[in-house]
Amino acid sequence: MQHPLALGGAAGLLSGVGLSYLCLRMQARVLRIDTSHHVDPGLAGRNVRTGKKDPTAPVYRLCLTGGPCAGKSSTMEAMMNCLNNLGFQVYACPEVPTILLNGGCVYPGIRQESTEELYEFEMAVLRMQVEVEDAFLRIARSTGQPSVVIFDRGVMDVEAYLPPATWLRVCKSMGQTTESLSSRYDMVLHLVTAAKGAERFYTLKNNTARTETIEQARHLDSRVMKAWTPCDAKRKVVDNSSDFEGKLNRALEHVKQFLHVGD
Repeated sequence: MQHPLALGGAAGLLSGVGLSYLCLRMQARVLRIDTSHHVDPGLAGRNVRTGKKDPTAPVYRLCLTGGPCAGKSSTMEAMMNCLNNLGFQVYACPEVPTILLNGGCVYPGIRQESTEELYEFEMAVLRMQVEVEDAFLRIARSTGQPSVVIFDRGVMDVEAYLPPATWLRVCKSMGQTTESLSSRYDMVLHLVTAAKGAERFYTLKNNTARTETIEQARHLDSRVMKAWTPCDAKRKVVDNSSDFEGKLNRALEHVKQFLHVGD
C-alpha cells in the first residue's frame, strides 16, 4: 500500500521571466533571529551572504505542506532559485516517506489489524524526519551564512495520517509533544490541493505514487490542515483562487514578507 504522504508536486514551473521579475523586486535584506532560531522583527536590515563567516547568521526553517497535487515540488524549486538569487544559502530537505518507500518499505495502512505495524512504521518516519531536519540545520548553521532550509513536509504531516491515540503514543515514545514538535518551524506554507478549486488540473499522471481520487485528495488536504493547527500563527495558506502562476507568486510573496525582503 502506498503511504499517503508520498504525494509529490504539480508539473510545471513559473517561467524564467516571471521568476526573475519577482526576484529583482525583492531586496536582499533579512532578519536576525535569536539563538532558538525564531524571527526577531526588531533586527531587520542586515545584508545577506557577505562572504564572511558569521556565527550569528540567521537560519530560517520553512516547511512546505499541503494536499496532493498542490504544486509543492514546483514551489520549492522556484523558491530555491529566487532565494539563491537574493544571496541566501538555500537547502531542500527531502520528503522522508518517499525515501523509505523508494527503498522498499511498505506502508501498512490504517487498519485495526495493522495498529502495531502502523505504529512502528510511523515511529520510523518521525524519527528519520527529525534526524534529517536536524542534519540540514546543523550544516546550514555551520556555514555562518544567512540560510533558508525548506522542508518538503514536516513532522506534523505524520499526525494527519494516524489515529489520535497512535499519534500520542508516538509522541510519548519520542519524549515529545504536539507543541514541541510543531515549534520546529519558523514558517509553514500550506498549498491547497488542486482538488479544491482547480479540479480540472488535478491529475495522477505526473506522479506514480499518487493514487487519490479528487474526494480523497480533498479529505487529505483537510486532515493536513487540521494537523498543522498548532502552527496557525505562523502558517500561510495558498489556495487556488488564481491560475498556477498566480498561486506560485502568492506563495513567494508570503515568503518575502516572512523574511522582510522587498518593498
